[in-house]
Amino acid sequence: MTEHAPQINQASDFDSTFERMCDVASIMEAGKSEQALRRLLQHCLLQQDEGYSNLDQLIGAINDKFGLRLPKYRVQASFDWLVTSHEVEYQEDKR
Repeated sequence: MTEHAPQINQASDFDSTFERMCDVASIMEAGKSEQALRRLLQHCLLQQDEGYSNLDQLIGAINDKFGLRLPKYRVQASFDWLVTSHEVEYQEDKR
């Protein structure tokens, strides 16, 4: 019986993983964890064309894209800081 060599990931998988690693490295270059979290939020907000309808969706996107599980209170605090400092613009849906 012939053993098969392990299957190597396709180049597109590698490119995607490498791109995410570069994103995290450049974001974390900020040095301080709160500043890094704010930059991570900004990065995710800029990558999403439709926006997020709630904070849980944003947290889910961070988890999906970077594999990070962040406490909601920290994300909320960083998001609030970004809004009050006018780093991001937030319009509440008033339907």
